[in-house]
Amino acid sequence: MAKNKILATFRVDEDDWEAFKQWSEKRGNSASGELIRFIESALGKATLDDMDTVDKKIEAAIASLRAELVREIASTKK
Repeated sequence: MAKNKILATFRVDEDDWEAFKQWSEKRGNSASGELIRFIESALGKATLDDMDTVDKKIEAAIASLRAELVREIASTKK
């Protein structure tokens, strides 16, 4: 575990937790990652909008790499 980090535990409705984990996965993140994003936003360390912009840039980069990989695979099959 990283320096100056603690393990935080809390109680939450089981169905809500499962739904939140699924929602987080659809966003390409873990439930813990989404909670950290929220905490950082609430403390003014980052905004969720800024983080969404970063997410979109990462998604665009992944899409570009995926397209390049598909082209490479297609060219090797010729």
